Amino acid sequence: MNLTAHMQALLATALKNISPQAPKANAPRAEVSLDDVPPELIHEILLLVPQPFILNFGLTSRKNYELCQRALHYRIVLTHENLSSLHFPKIARDDPALRWVKELKLGYQSDSGWDVLSDGSILTAFPNLRLLDALGHAPMRGWAGLLHVIDSLPSTMTHLSGNMYCTGDSHVWPTERTFPSYKSLLLTLKTEHYGLEDIVGHCAIPATLSASFPCLVNLTMDLRFRLRDTSGFWNGCHFPALRSFTLIRLPMAHEDGRALASLLSRHATTLREISFTEVSLPAEAALLFVHVACKPDHVCACIHMAIILGQSPSLCSTLRTLHIISCFHGMTGIESVRVLPPCVLDVVHTLHVDMDAITEGALQLDDVSRLVPNIRAVTVHFRLTDSHKAAQALSHFKTQQTFLWNCTALEKIVLLPVEEESSTFVLVRPPKGGLVKLRKIQRN
Repeated sequence: MNLTAHMQALLATALKNISPQAPKANAPRAEVSLDDVPPELIHEILLLVPQPFILNFGLTSRKNYELCQRALHYRIVLTHENLSSLHFPKIARDDPALRWVKELKLGYQSDSGWDVLSDGSILTAFPNLRLLDALGHAPMRGWAGLLHVIDSLPSTMTHLSGNMYCTGDSHVWPTERTFPSYKSLLLTLKTEHYGLEDIVGHCAIPATLSASFPCLVNLTMDLRFRLRDTSGFWNGCHFPALRSFTLIRLPMAHEDGRALASLLSRHATTLREISFTEVSLPAEAALLFVHVACKPDHVCACIHMAIILGQSPSLCSTLRTLHIISCFHGMTGIESVRVLPPCVLDVVHTLHVDMDAITEGALQLDDVSRLVPNIRAVTVHFRLTDSHKAAQALSHFKTQQTFLWNCTALEKIVLLPVEEESSTFVLVRPPKGGLVKLRKIQRN
């Protein structure tokens, strides 16, 4: 199928889906032409296809080239290689195409590269920007640096991701300013002075951060070192619209668990997704979560943290999807089951599990069957370097007969290698006991 024919098919499908009336039986099929379709609809369709297709489609005619420009500029990547040669000329002449940029990703910055975040003038050249991904760029200089970046961005911004050095300047964060357009915030907090306790001890998260983002829906905090002065934030913050919270950090002490339970309780009415990566609490902190009234639909954590969160009766009554990842510092599922209070997540029907959690010995499937006995489907995720282990994963599940029999509601297992097609296997249980088999579902 050539490019124009492929676009015709996409347009026909789109027009059929948005048609206010269903076509009559035996009615002649209308021919769809690009000339009959509004440019806005073509633009929306182009955003759904890979960029190489957009480029090739734009080469078919001058008109199609013009139609592709908005889609080609919708999301761009700035690197120190293309900034001076490609984007600086457009910025200098205030190119109208810059108004079409909605998503901006900052690539790796070399030592001699331009610091886009510190400059700020480059960010102001994109007046309709909605998303900025600066995780690959140099860190911002403290909370003052974050504030400088936000001031350089337009009021249309909704998503911001970036790295930030903690410089002990949390006091500079304004208490009176708000940024209501932001829906998602991802911060990776770092320090330039590893091992200097006097520097780290002055690092803090502003207690008024939540007041500045009243409409925040997704919050991710990646803490690369222990923050001593976080009580003001953890025990006082409240994001009224927060639905998803992700915490990535080192093991936490008992008092950290108390602050974390307090944070979850304050967001109990809105929080629906919780993710803890490389987070581990001592066993005695489990009782702190008994009275947490949080009701999430989805939890991502190691089995140790899943059991701790499962001490909450509210969580046990609502959780539908559980994603089990590797435990931090080599803690295994067996140890968690032995030292923590018993916990059964009866209503979980979908289980996701990372293959490396199984292969590295941090997870036993028998423990999983006791934690979530009523699961209906298991999806196994692989790291990019482990995609070739799909056959190994299948063999592993075939040998786990106790797990397959204990999970009586289990219907299918899905292997999901990175950048490869998924494989789905249904369980075949013999009527009078015996070996449970896995039969692959063939794709049509």
